[in-house]
Order: sequence, then C-alpha cells, then structure tokens
Amino acid sequence: MSTKSMRSNKSSTSPAAPESVGIDRSTQDEDPVPAFPEDIFSELDANVHSASSSRSSSSRVEVESPDDLNHSNVPLSCTWPSRTKRYSRDIKIRPFENAEWKFQPYKSIYDWDDEAIPKQWEFKAHPEGQPYYRSYRGSNLYLTEADVSNSEIFGGIEHAVRTLQNRLRVDNFEEGAEVLLEWSDGKEWSYYMVLHDRRIIFWVHPCDCSWLADDIGGVKSKKHLKQRFEVEYWNHVERFPHHIPLSQNVICELLGVLSYNTVGSITAPRESIYSFSAEEMKVLRDIVHTLDGLKNSRGSDVPEEEEMDSIQEINSFVTSSLARLMALIGYERFANFHGEHGARLSRLQSIRPSNRKRTLMMTVLSPTLFFAPDIHLKNIEEVWIDQMVLQEPWKEFIANLVREWEGFVLYSTVLLNANVAFLAIPVVAGQDGTLATPAEIASQVSMITSVGSIIIGLLLSRHHQLKDKSAEEAARYMGDKGLQTLAILYSLPYALLMWSMVTFVLSIAITCFDVRGVSQRVITGVIWLFICLLIGWAVVTGWMDSASTREEDKSPLPHSQSVEGLSVSIRAKIGGLMDRRTPRRSDSEIEKNGSIRLKTMSGSNLEV
Repeated sequence: MSTKSMRSNKSSTSPAAPESVGIDRSTQDEDPVPAFPEDIFSELDANVHSASSSRSSSSRVEVESPDDLNHSNVPLSCTWPSRTKRYSRDIKIRPFENAEWKFQPYKSIYDWDDEAIPKQWEFKAHPEGQPYYRSYRGSNLYLTEADVSNSEIFGGIEHAVRTLQNRLRVDNFEEGAEVLLEWSDGKEWSYYMVLHDRRIIFWVHPCDCSWLADDIGGVKSKKHLKQRFEVEYWNHVERFPHHIPLSQNVICELLGVLSYNTVGSITAPRESIYSFSAEEMKVLRDIVHTLDGLKNSRGSDVPEEEEMDSIQEINSFVTSSLARLMALIGYERFANFHGEHGARLSRLQSIRPSNRKRTLMMTVLSPTLFFAPDIHLKNIEEVWIDQMVLQEPWKEFIANLVREWEGFVLYSTVLLNANVAFLAIPVVAGQDGTLATPAEIASQVSMITSVGSIIIGLLLSRHHQLKDKSAEEAARYMGDKGLQTLAILYSLPYALLMWSMVTFVLSIAITCFDVRGVSQRVITGVIWLFICLLIGWAVVTGWMDSASTREEDKSPLPHSQSVEGLSVSIRAKIGGLMDRRTPRRSDSEIEKNGSIRLKTMSGSNLEV
C-alpha cells in the first residue's frame, strides 16, 4: 500500500502468473452501448489466458468527432490515475536573471490576477503543491494538470474537450462525469472518466485493462477486479480533492478497518496481512479523528464571500489524506484476494502454486556454509510471499540482518586478535622458524576467514543501511537477485566466522595433543571429548527446535494460535492477582477442577 505502501508491487522479472483477466477483443470494432450500463463490469468479458502474452499499457485509438463537419480526428488514448506522469514530468524551472517586479501606486501583490489563465478554467493547487485546472462543461467536469496558459496546450485541450463532449452527447450519456485530460509526452492527449457515486473509472471506447490483473499475477473474478478499479478511483480523488467532500460513511469505514487491523497486529503480529504496525495504525486512527473534526470547517474570521473557498481549501487536506489511506488499504485487499474463496488470511500464507526448486549452487554450498543459507532462505520466503513484500516485515527483516552482521563483525574481530596472540606463542612456531607447523597453518586459515567475515559483513551492513528500500523496490530487488542467491550471500559473514572458529579450535587442539607425555594426552582428550559432546548436544537441540518451529508454521490456523496464547497470558495475569489475595493452590488441584472461580466486587463469580 508510499506512502507506505505497503504496496508490494511485483517485479517485471517475476515468473508468469498462471492466469489473468483480459478483455474480449471482438467488441473493439463495435460502437459503445449508447446508455451507460448499470454495472460497468457487466461489459467485461473475462477471458483467462497466459500472463506472458504481450499487452500494451493503453489502447490508443482515433476518436472521431461525431459531427465530422467541424472536427478532425483527435488522437486520444486511455490512461489510469496511477499511470499519469504526475511525478515524472521533469519540468525544469530556470532562474530569471535581472527580473524586475514593479507595482503601481496603491497596488500590492494581493491585487495580482493571472490573466494568462483562460476564463473557462479555474486554478487550484493540490495540498502537495501540484497545480491543476478544472472546467465545468454542462454536467461534466474536466480536470487537467497541463499548463492551460500555454496557447498550444490550451488549443489542444479545448479540441479534446469538444471531442469528448460530442461523443458523450451522441451516446446519450447524461449522468455527469469527471474527466481527466493528460498531455502525454508532448504528442497526444490521454484521458479517463470517473463516476463518484459508483467509485469507478471508465472510458468512451474499449480499453485494455489486462495490466491490472497482471499486477498480482491474475484475478479470480470481476468482483475481485472491481476492487482494483476502486483503488484507481481513490488515487484520482487524492490528486483532485477540492470539489469532492467525503461522506461520514467513508470516515467510519476507514476507522473500522484501522481498528480491526490494529487488533490483528497486536494478537497476531507475524500473521498480519497489512503493511502498518499496530503503533502506526494507532497514529493513523488519531489522524483520521482529527481530519473528521476539520471536515466542512472554516476559520471564524473568514469573510462570507470567501466562506465556500475556505471550506473547499480545508476539505482538500481532509479528502486527499483520507483518499490516500483508502487507496492503500484497497490495494492490499485486492492483493490478498479479499472476499474471494482462498483469500490470504495470514501474511505467511501462500495462495499461489509454488514450483520453487533448490538450485545446484544452493545444494552444494549449504552444507559447506553450516546450513546457514537454509535458515536465511526460510526467513526471506516469509517476507517474500507470492512475490509480494510488505513494508513493515521487510524493515524488521533488514534491521535484524544488520544487527546480526554487526555482531558477526565484532566476533570476527575478537577472533582475529586471538589468532594474532596465539601465533606469538613460542610453542606454536616451528623449532627453526622456517617451516610452519600444522597448528600455525590452521591459525593462519582462521585469520583469513575472520578477515573475510569482517569485510563481507561491513559491506552488507553498509549496503542495506544506506539503501532504505520501499516494499516495491524490495520486491524488485529480490526478484532480480533471486532468493537462493541472496540466502547464500546473507549467510557468508556467519559461515566464514564459523570456519574461522573451527580452524582456530583445530590449531589449539593440535597444540594440545602435540606433547610427549601420555597422561597429558589422556587428560586433554577426556576434556576435549566432554566439550565436543556439549557442543553436539547444543547443535542437535537447535536442529530439533528448528524442526518443531517449521511444523508449527504449517498450522492452518495461525490466528487461533495467537489468540490462544493471548488467553494463556490473561490467565497468567489473573493467576498472579490470585496469588496475592487467596491461598496458593497446587497445579494438580487446578487441573483436576478444570477451572477457578473468582469473586468479583459485585459479588458475582468469574470462572477462569
């Protein structure tokens, strides 16, 4: 959903999805239905086909003006709110040298009026700073971010407006639409239309929206696709907010969603499917309450003739902020197949078929790296479910990795110093000093692997600290590098540290057994055997714990486990209160009775 966003967009290099929704191309040569349908999605014919087939991001057509006497063909292409070039226009503002600003007597900057803006168009500034213009033509409202004070652009946009107005009139469309006109690459105009009462985007000619389905690897139904249309609708509302007062129902819906997701994040933090943490959602709820109080408000000192403009200006902050949150939440619902059979209910739940296989490099290197890549691969796969990445889990994952690498760098530095001190012992060096002893060679290998662990750990830490990736960038990064490749790379500081420790222990062992006395060897051997048994015990215990954790992760009801854990925690707190007020009862007695009765202040009994 950035914005947080948490929107975990899918990399263009990700594998082809098993299914997607397309548009029936057989209807593109026919004229649109004159009357606007009750449900725009009834016009969509969902044809499932391979997602790897080539698709264009927009359907470019020549929209011919109906009254062919006055208008020539106007090149128009359909676009979407999220595909306009609002943030990539690359407009450069050059400095004005020797500019002079002079005012006539009794005039000031407040008397300024930009006469360059055509009278048909009204100037507005988005709270973010982006200027845009609006113009009412009959029952339709036209919007644009193009500079209408430019005569060439003004002529083109007026031509496009007349073309669309004539088309809507010929099609008997009288509902009153909102139309966005976008100047695309200085070559053609693109557009989309909006109906606020239905929260939908539409056009006056067929438009290929297959890319919406490809965005998450395919959709299941038209109902599911409609959620993505609503996301685009809220993107539009966020960018043109002045004339769109949101209803109280939207605010209540947003507060309900944030409250429910907060409960989910607290009771099941590892399974929450939303990008926001519980603390962040609490802040968002407070902001929504503040925005609700600002809605339709104005300053007490605002003149009556400026009252409406003041209300619209304040509402623009409210509408734009709430619309952004609705778009983020709507996209996460769409990506998790909200309302569909098989919907993702847990962040750790995969709803796509997986054909991931271990590569030869992973199979060969994992044992030599003490199986650390397997652990890292498991953690990466929990963050990158179905080629999606959520912002909060990704940040937590990277923070843990960086802390881990910094710890390994510290341990490797200590071990490097230990090897330097060890090599200075006379017993370790050879008698003549010309040939290195086995203990000396093992210690040197330990030094080399320690240096490797330090260098790689520092490089990885710096790379991930300086590059604070968003969820979208993280998904693209993982898709480009490959999960198993990253797992091997992330495990190198630990694996090299372990090899350094093993060779250092080997050098000490060689030195210990390189004695002449049998009794010394026996005593040393017994101690080494005892230590090795303890180390083996720790290793086996760790493997068994990892295996049990993997089995628990396969549980089909992760939320019920968390709720059960919360219930146990509550019972423990109640038990702590009982220890202070009532005689302690044995565990066997509690298990036998199966419950404990507490007397409340009102005199009733509470059974736990």
